[in-house]
Amino acid sequence: MVYWHRQSTKIQGMGQCTWRTTSARCKLLGNICTHGEVEHDKNDAHTNNHKWMVFGQTDFVLAYPQANIDGEIYMRLPKGFELNDGRTHHMHVLKLLKNIHRLKQAGLVHNKHFHQDLINLGYRQSKVDPCLYYRSGLMMVIYADDFTIASKIPVLTKTSIQELAEKFEINHEGELDEYLGVNVEHRSNGSFKLSQPLLIEQILTALGFNDRIKQKVTPALSSKILHRDAKGPEHNNSWDYWQILGQLNFLEKSTHPNIAYAVHQCAQYAAKPRSLHKHAILRIGRYLMKV
Repeated sequence: MVYWHRQSTKIQGMGQCTWRTTSARCKLLGNICTHGEVEHDKNDAHTNNHKWMVFGQTDFVLAYPQANIDGEIYMRLPKGFELNDGRTHHMHVLKLLKNIHRLKQAGLVHNKHFHQDLINLGYRQSKVDPCLYYRSGLMMVIYADDFTIASKIPVLTKTSIQELAEKFEINHEGELDEYLGVNVEHRSNGSFKLSQPLLIEQILTALGFNDRIKQKVTPALSSKILHRDAKGPEHNNSWDYWQILGQLNFLEKSTHPNIAYAVHQCAQYAAKPRSLHKHAILRIGRYLMKV
């Protein structure tokens, strides 16, 4: 099964609002692909280094189709695809030549294709984190079809991007200031500040907070541990306990490890949250207002 996916960007300014189409993709419904499964390799990789100062943020333009298909795969004709000479959709199928979205193995095929070209360019894959590649004076972190390059010398970043542009169709977005929803602030002393103000704002809005809500200096009480509270009143509120918990978990993993203990305490009782657990979530929100 195949369908078309169109992605658009909303552009607002000067009192006007327009939509600009940025990409259109043909995707397979991989959940109904048949005949065979693909097992992903489990490698480990990591490198440890400091004082990396120059960052470049880059992503692929239609990443998956830049790799060839890894076998003989056919698909039904997509809607809107017209045939000549009286041929019908029931008589013909399309043979895939390129790797496309939603194939079960699409991500793996793209990764293998990119991996081999990086090796040919002199990069080495870390043995602890397979998403990390490096060569002399340069590091590259990959996430799906986005990657970030860090180096100690600006010209190395520029050279690396030029090399990749000769092999792939990519879009370089300049200096890293935002990545996967995380804001990156470059400080004058060479350090970086990672933050997610938009996510925090979404959490506080969902909780119904306003400027009059009293803030807390800690995300949880150190003198008390959450318990099941089986006889306590159930969580009955306008906000979704599980949704807020998921957002807090993502926030904790990305930029706020200081709320890890409090979030994990609340997660233990997600199956049947009570009023006690609701107030624990609210306390975390009041703490986020302060930080």
